[in-house]
Amino acid sequence: MMNLYSVLGGIKELSKSRLAICDTCEHYDKKKTQCLKCRCFMEYKTIIPSSKCPIGKWDSINTKDIGKESNNDT
Repeated sequence: MMNLYSVLGGIKELSKSRLAICDTCEHYDKKKTQCLKCRCFMEYKTIIPSSKCPIGKWDSINTKDIGKESNNDT
């Protein structure tokens, strides 16, 4: 069974990697942390596993896959 800490850690890493991609995008307003295509505030959108980039730079993921890498201690 997956523990809550591995899930939360997985979401944090997911958000971090997605924001790194956004940070290099020409449609990202760094000052507002907002995507100029979908108008979402990316610090929030990137933590939602089912969300995806409107121009395909990152995709949605299955929530069952979050935290699997760090779930080897059960």
